Amino acid sequence: MWLEAVFTREDLLTFLAQLVPVTFRLGERGDLSLDGPFVLSLTPAKGISIACGGKLHWPLFGVSVPATLDSIVVLVRPEVEVRDGGHALIFKLEIEHAAVAYLPATVDRQLVARVNEELSKKELELAWRFDKALSHLFALPPALASVEALLVEVTGGSARVTDSAVGFAVAFKVEVRKRPVTPAGGR
Repeated sequence: MWLEAVFTREDLLTFLAQLVPVTFRLGERGDLSLDGPFVLSLTPAKGISIACGGKLHWPLFGVSVPATLDSIVVLVRPEVEVRDGGHALIFKLEIEHAAVAYLPATVDRQLVARVNEELSKKELELAWRFDKALSHLFALPPALASVEALLVEVTGGSARVTDSAVGFAVAFKVEVRKRPVTPAGGR
């Protein structure tokens, strides 16, 4: 059995309008802020690209220097992974491109590489252990004399991006648990 949620481009735009501006902590002394306006694009097999402006505070030579990002493109890749024995929907973040005001492109690329290194750390991933949230044992009332419970358990999932939406599907197995059989005449 499968259950699927579809987030249209319009759903994602509404979510982003509520989220932005947003700030990510980078290490102990840095942060990356994204602000609007933004442009969203969906690319199959790649992810969700968000182009916008922003600011970066990052220690250079021991001094935290604020830098204005004339443009930044952040890639969000939804993936399903098995983690700690369970299934998780993970949104991995990566900067595809950034143009820092008053810095040459070679420095931009080095800065992007360092920020991506920070973004790849597990603390910055957006993750949801959906197996914990969606698996459930439903106890049934005694009026159902032969059936004690239904177990609905997550067995996997998948995420995909199309040119118009992001889809997330969850696979389940359902197990019927019978009540113990009582001898004839007993209740």
